[in-house]
Amino acid sequence: MTKEIAKLVVVKPVLGYKKKSHLEKWGFTKTNGEWSKEGTVEELKKFWDEIDVYKRPIMIEKHTTKSYSKEYAWDAGMYSTTQRKYVHNDYDLDFYLQV
Repeated sequence: MTKEIAKLVVVKPVLGYKKKSHLEKWGFTKTNGEWSKEGTVEELKKFWDEIDVYKRPIMIEKHTTKSYSKEYAWDAGMYSTTQRKYVHNDYDLDFYLQV
């Protein structure tokens, strides 16, 4: 039984070091200006399901911590806000499977 070799290609160009580092971490390589990953059809479909934006988006969290001012007689408590940024979504990274 032979396994069919396929290629998963990123459709839209990837800009920014964060998306580039994620693609490199996932095993994508850039050849002729095109980001792609090679493997069997089953492996690539399974990988595509794992990184599907609707199922599990990848987020980078930026923590901002602020404290209340003591000179205004407020409590010295602290609160934290978290800004979440989606590394990729359907508008940034689209894939197609080339068999």
